Amino acid sequence: MKQAAAAAHIRQLCSLGLPAEAIIPALLRSLHQPAPCDLAAFFWVDAAGDMTHMYSEKMLSAEATGRYFGLHYESAVHAFRERVLALARDGESTRETVVDSKTRASDYYREILEPLGAFRILHGIVQDRGAPLGLMALYRPQHAAGFSAAEHAIVETACRYLLPAMRSETGPVAADQYRESGQAALLVCARDGNVRQASGRGHALLAQASGCRINRNTITGELQQSGLALLRRLLAGAIADPAADAQLPSLQTTNEWGSFRLRAYPLGEDFGVLIERHEHLIVRLVDAMHGLQLSAQQREVALLLARGHSNAQIADALGVSLNTASYHVKQLYGKLDAHDRAEAIARILDGHTVRR
Repeated sequence: MKQAAAAAHIRQLCSLGLPAEAIIPALLRSLHQPAPCDLAAFFWVDAAGDMTHMYSEKMLSAEATGRYFGLHYESAVHAFRERVLALARDGESTRETVVDSKTRASDYYREILEPLGAFRILHGIVQDRGAPLGLMALYRPQHAAGFSAAEHAIVETACRYLLPAMRSETGPVAADQYRESGQAALLVCARDGNVRQASGRGHALLAQASGCRINRNTITGELQQSGLALLRRLLAGAIADPAADAQLPSLQTTNEWGSFRLRAYPLGEDFGVLIERHEHLIVRLVDAMHGLQLSAQQREVALLLARGHSNAQIADALGVSLNTASYHVKQLYGKLDAHDRAEAIARILDGHTVRR
């Protein structure tokens, strides 16, 4: 993939007017081709460099995450805050670190980095006039090559484009404005909502669905209580009436991360709870269009159609006449072999081959 195309894709994702939580998963996915890595993560930080929230494509277990915050977060070998502040202070947009012998001999490496396969780490900082707002991290294993100048550049670009989204807020979104993201996890819960078994991803999705932030303050109780409250809402009917098990309780909740569907299944004396995250339609649309031969203007028209804009509103948004806007819409339909906006959006999401 050409770096210019990757940068244009990232710019469009970051220009959707959505909060960072809504686009970070898609943004990190988009970096895997221009800057290959085994996994990527993003950490929200405050002006003091403290982590206030996090998202990782691969999460450690709840126990390992607790040990990270309790034992390693402020350790000399890791020193998260100092790393963030040094990047902001030194004026560096990106910096690569490689695990040294001291780090490799530490519990931090054995308990945190090694399970993640993290040996080479490329950090990029999002900052506003010198004040840190977020830290991006791309991880590679021990025998991988170092990050190239072009890979540093695309991470720097992503951090720069992400800045407006770090300040963005959005209001409620209609239920039909979300689509499946492919992110799902299964928890095993007792009837009182307590989690008996879950993967790192399961705990992360439960935290996102509950709207609780992940940091060293929430990890000691608030995070668990938020997830417990959500699961108890889901299982309320089954707890009150065990005969209702066959009704498969479900719950839908929406927040800045997207829309979450939780479904419960009887599992002996316990319940299996499937959590699925749905992304904003326009995020899915930007991802899908990346693989189609559409012009920049046609991509913009498709996004406006997905937002429910009329041809007159599209004309206003593009700064063109109504006739010109109608022509662009017609051209998009023709290229997708679609007859209306719903069909056009569906064909893009399905990866429909665009007519030349």
